[in-house]
Amino acid sequence: MTDKNVFLCGPMTGLYAYNVAKFAWANKELRDMGAEYVFDPAFEWYESVANGHEVSDHDECMTNTIRNLVSINGRGQHYYDMVVVLDGWRDSAGAKTEIQVAHACGIPVYMIDDVVDS
Repeated sequence: MTDKNVFLCGPMTGLYAYNVAKFAWANKELRDMGAEYVFDPAFEWYESVANGHEVSDHDECMTNTIRNLVSINGRGQHYYDMVVVLDGWRDSAGAKTEIQVAHACGIPVYMIDDVVDS
């Protein structure tokens, strides 16, 4: 996990506070394990609301998230080394889409329980 850029994926829509607490827990655990950077969409949402920005609709959020997931670094490689998926993803259209995109792009996908001791 050391020095890896991690894309955190999981259910948000329809959950209390967009599942911020679960994402925050996973984000901290991954950073404590040595992740260089963790993209946390729930934190992005929280930070946007806290700064008084209007909340985007689901389609706009997914467009921005997918754009982030497929971004390329200065060496012409995917920015993210892996996607880590939170529990409940099977009930989330957005999380399922992110997983499909990651697979299509060759980005490894891991379940949170396979990466972090909970």
